[in-house]
Amino acid sequence: MTCSDSIQNPDASKGTNTGNVHPCQETLFLNVLLESVPDAFYFKDSQSRFLRLSSAMVEKFGFKDEHDLIGKTDFEVFSNEHATQAFEDEQRIMRTGKGIVDFEEKETWPDGSVTWVSSTKLPLRNTDGKIIGTFGISRDITARKRAEEERHSLEIQLQLAQKLESIGRLAAGVAHEINTPMQFIADNTHFLLESFTSIAELLKRYHQLLKEAGEVDAQRLRSITGELTELERCCDVEYLLTEFPTALNQTQEGIARISRIVQSLKEFSHPGKSEKHLADLNHAIESAITVTRHEWKYVSEIITDLDPKLPAVPCLIDPFNQVMLNLIINAANAIEEAAETNPGKGSIVIRTRIDGPWVLIEVEDTGTGIPEEIRPHIFEPFFTTKDPGKGTGQGLAIVQSVIVKQHGGTVSFESKEGQGTTFRLRLPIRPPSTETESFNDPDDALP
Repeated sequence: MTCSDSIQNPDASKGTNTGNVHPCQETLFLNVLLESVPDAFYFKDSQSRFLRLSSAMVEKFGFKDEHDLIGKTDFEVFSNEHATQAFEDEQRIMRTGKGIVDFEEKETWPDGSVTWVSSTKLPLRNTDGKIIGTFGISRDITARKRAEEERHSLEIQLQLAQKLESIGRLAAGVAHEINTPMQFIADNTHFLLESFTSIAELLKRYHQLLKEAGEVDAQRLRSITGELTELERCCDVEYLLTEFPTALNQTQEGIARISRIVQSLKEFSHPGKSEKHLADLNHAIESAITVTRHEWKYVSEIITDLDPKLPAVPCLIDPFNQVMLNLIINAANAIEEAAETNPGKGSIVIRTRIDGPWVLIEVEDTGTGIPEEIRPHIFEPFFTTKDPGKGTGQGLAIVQSVIVKQHGGTVSFESKEGQGTTFRLRLPIRPPSTETESFNDPDDALP
């Protein structure tokens, strides 16, 4: 029977071997697949030389005919950087018998251009099960990757805009927070300077008495002693001895408070690193509380329950600072709104603890709560219920973007109208694995 007969009458090719496919039909099916599939599909030998390629792959490489590529390697098509990585991947697949499934691959070309593909590479076996090469399929995802990069760039710009807005908003509050301790530092310094004048005069008279002690008669000595007693009375020495330590302690406390505020603002406003580093989240939370003090101190108190054993977490600390600032300010605003109908100070409770493989951060407030009908929208960019000029609608959108997209964490919340809201952030203690999924094949690998 000819190949033409087997293709036109496939049932005749079966004969007594029901279910078998004639070799001519196998060739036809493979050719149809390679000619029709819109993705790059290929077979390679043990030296990573092309054996067969799909028409889409031939066209992508800039050739007109598949035969122009058979026998060639990636080194004759791609840049040396990409060709080397692809060759190493394929040789490892043949050694181990383990393929690589659905991983993103960056392709670099001799002209310097870059494309991206989603690839799967598997071991190629002969009829005896021996590995003789590799085969794979790649789908171009360049447009998607560029869209992701543009979206990421836009998110970074929005975060920067939010950060600048926050710094501007906090500037007046931080100035006020610094001004308060500066006032009693100035008052105490003025008191110490004035008191020093009297003390200096008293010490001068004591010094004079010591010089004259061996030369003056008893009458002169009594006169000097009387002068000193009167001078001590005028200086109110006992009062000064009590107040000096108090004034110095208050001054020292004020300087420490200013230092904390400045350091917290510096940590918040300082440009962050672009890569994750181990971070003390408790310290970051305390800094956020400090720089937002002017936002919440008139409407609520902040209660912290921070786990002292909380481990350092791989984190982009600058975006995380912005997340905490957004949540604290939102909580303070909700409490301020609730005070319109329920006067009195509310409370913001911030907790941290270990929750399995996660670090859990909770921010709970006694504000107005979130109405049921808007809960599905609160993480949408530019969604806000605040009056014009009081909010950009970026706060919670940035919270979700930073925690979920940038850190592989989760964001959830519970809310009761008229009672308050609790936001829960989970960050992985270990960074999410970026290793590609492997296709395990227990059969023999290429020796």
